[in-house]
Amino acid sequence: MNFELEPLSSQTPESTTKPQPQPSRESAKERFKRAVELKADTGYDVEKAQEAFVIFKALSEQGHAPSLNHLGELYRSGYGVEYDAELAEECFRQSAEKGHTNAMINLVKMQKAGEIIASNEEVQLWLTQASEKRNTDAMRLLLEQEQAEKHAKNSAKFKGLLTAIVVIGILPWSVFINSLILPIFASMGLESVKLGILVIVSIAPAVFLLRLIHGSE
Repeated sequence: MNFELEPLSSQTPESTTKPQPQPSRESAKERFKRAVELKADTGYDVEKAQEAFVIFKALSEQGHAPSLNHLGELYRSGYGVEYDAELAEECFRQSAEKGHTNAMINLVKMQKAGEIIASNEEVQLWLTQASEKRNTDAMRLLLEQEQAEKHAKNSAKFKGLLTAIVVIGILPWSVFINSLILPIFASMGLESVKLGILVIVSIAPAVFLLRLIHGSE
């Protein structure tokens, strides 16, 4: 008697089937975009900030400049991760070295806030490089700096003019008046102490004006 064997089923019984994890097909670009959205939408949701931190950190380890900048911002804000100015500076510097202009601006902001030590020459270099790449923040900061320097020069000229007016005009006039009045009072037997007070009072307006002009220096 001949028996025909039925073909074995290619399906595994459900009792022995184990779900296999599917490899993530999300590209680095998509992961970065998702992390940026998480970071922008954190609000009071620490978990979102922490998830964004994990993604940025992983991409930063691959040398991704924008991720390094975002990672530095998280370190600086202390949201989703413990505040660490040194790590923030390190991330910003690495990103800036790769030409990321926002990282350069963040370094400038940290220097202005006293969070890091950087020379004015270094700050000027960051601003110039970022401005050359048409970074609007850098262009605005350079314009403000130029206006501040111009204002300082004009203020110095104005103070110099006022000082000249006081020294050449008011002060000699006070001395001249004293030279006329003091002999008269002296001949009247006015005591020397009172004469001294009179001298001080007569030149006080000039001294006051000079202090007013240069008091903020």
